[in-house]
Amino acid sequence: MTRNTTRPRPPQRRTAPAPKKASKGKPSKRKSSARRAPARTAMARASVALAPRGHKRLYVVLTAFVVVLALVWLVMFSSVLGVKRVGVSGANVVSVSDVRDAAGIASGAPLATLNTDTIAAKVEAIPAVASASVSRSWPNGVVITITERRPVAIVTVKGEKWAVDITGKVYLPEARLGSSVAKGLLPLTVDKPGTGDLATRTAVKVIASLPQALYKQVSSVTAKTGADVTLTLEDGRSVIWGGDDEAKEKATMIEKLLEHAGSVYDISSPQSIVIR
Repeated sequence: MTRNTTRPRPPQRRTAPAPKKASKGKPSKRKSSARRAPARTAMARASVALAPRGHKRLYVVLTAFVVVLALVWLVMFSSVLGVKRVGVSGANVVSVSDVRDAAGIASGAPLATLNTDTIAAKVEAIPAVASASVSRSWPNGVVITITERRPVAIVTVKGEKWAVDITGKVYLPEARLGSSVAKGLLPLTVDKPGTGDLATRTAVKVIASLPQALYKQVSSVTAKTGADVTLTLEDGRSVIWGGDDEAKEKATMIEKLLEHAGSVYDISSPQSIVIR
């Protein structure tokens, strides 16, 4: 019998592997994942919390936009705030219907879009209207205020008598003035009555400047040029007034001169008075 001379090997010791050194500046994957987890959770929670707020803001913005559009349509385009009444103030000789017709404001027209200057210009085209203004009266009204021309004298145009104002504008038949008004106006004789005639413009200014006491003594006025306005008095005497300059001096002077005998008083030049 042979013996096994091979010696048994001692058991080998198992050593645990040495831990790997983490490189500087590079966190391990486990630690990085552990850090990111809470951050992702916080972001998710914030997104969930902000979502309702974002929707609410969008709703508010859209609602406001719709409201603005509705208001624009209501004010600018609809008849809800449209014209239902057109009032006229200051009309005496001019009829209210003539003013409304000239204005041409359509019923239901949006009040906000009315061009008041254009409407006023249309009304001022009426011969007897000196000026006009237009204002809105919310929610459905318009007020037109006019200033009528004031008659200064009566002129004859193609055989008919017409009123003329301080600008020389021939604007209204005498019959429409009313008898009481027409009776108090002086007849004016000029070759070409109108604003384009210097004699007319000068004569009406002279008439308008006369003191009441002297005005009552005048029966008629004539003018061929802008420098020879002549007043004919009730007693037949004449006053050559001349132009419309130095009106106050002439008015004061003639009151005293009329106390002296004479038939013609020439005060066209206050510095050289002539009585004959």
